[in-house]
Amino acid sequence: MNWNNILNRKYNNNVMENVSYDIIEKNNDREKINIDEIIGLVNNNSITNADMNMDTMIASEIDYSNNYTIKSLGKILDFYGICKRKLRKDEMVQSIILFEMELCNYELVEERKRLWLNFQELKEHSFFNKFMILEL
Repeated sequence: MNWNNILNRKYNNNVMENVSYDIIEKNNDREKINIDEIIGLVNNNSITNADMNMDTMIASEIDYSNNYTIKSLGKILDFYGICKRKLRKDEMVQSIILFEMELCNYELVEERKRLWLNFQELKEHSFFNKFMILEL
C-alpha cells in the first residue's frame, strides 16, 4: 500500500463487519455490606498500635544498648533535657526510649536524629573533619 492510497482512503462504514458483540447488563442486586462487621473483622485480625509500639521499643532498646556508649547516651539525655545523674546504662536507655515514644516529643526526637546524622556526615567529610573536635 502506498502513501497516496492511505491518504486518499475514505472511511469505510463496513469496518466492523467481522466483529460481533453482545451487551449484557450486570445484576445490581448485591447483598448489602455491613461496614461495622468489616471494621470489626479488621480490628480483630490486625496488629494493634500497642503491638507496633512494643516492637519499636524493643528494637530501640537493642539498638541503644549495643551501639551506644554511656557517654553518647548521656549526650542524648542532655539534648532532651533529661537528668542523667546516677543512672546505669540500662536506665539511660529506658529513659531515652520512654521520652522518644511520647507523641508530644516527636519533633524534638526527629531534630536530634537529623542533627546527629549531620554531625556524623561532617565528621566523615575530608574537609570538615579537621574542624570537628567533639564526639557524639
